[in-house]
Amino acid sequence: MNLDHLLSQLTGRRQESPLEAQLRQLRREISRISEAVAHEAGHAAHDWGKQAGHTANDWGRSAGHAANDWGRHAGHAANDLSRQVGHLANEWGDELAVLGREAAKRGAEIAEFAAYKAGRGAKALRSDPLPAIAIIGTALLAAQLFKRR
Repeated sequence: MNLDHLLSQLTGRRQESPLEAQLRQLRREISRISEAVAHEAGHAAHDWGKQAGHTANDWGRSAGHAANDWGRHAGHAANDLSRQVGHLANEWGDELAVLGREAAKRGAEIAEFAAYKAGRGAKALRSDPLPAIAIIGTALLAAQLFKRR
């Protein structure tokens, strides 16, 4: 019996074999490495999260700038379109004014011609009223005949 064996019997602790000591040492080493890996993984996840936040922020800023640019371009296009429609309406207004003056001029000519014809008709009626009386009588007779049916 060796001294270690004797001491283990006196203290009540079983003496550990060299293989068991190595196993205990390996367990401690694995535990230490696991803690280190977990610590590093936490840092890596934190860094990745920060980087993802920065990337999302950059994308959001870029999208905001693009939307702003599109809005500005749409505003310019709307202004250009409005200006073109205004010019077109002006041109149409000018054309309609010319057509209105022409219609008024033609209306005056037609009224003058109608007055001339009415004057001639009145003169003809004064000179010989019989044809007018016959036309009016025929029209009244036809109206009465069609009314009875």
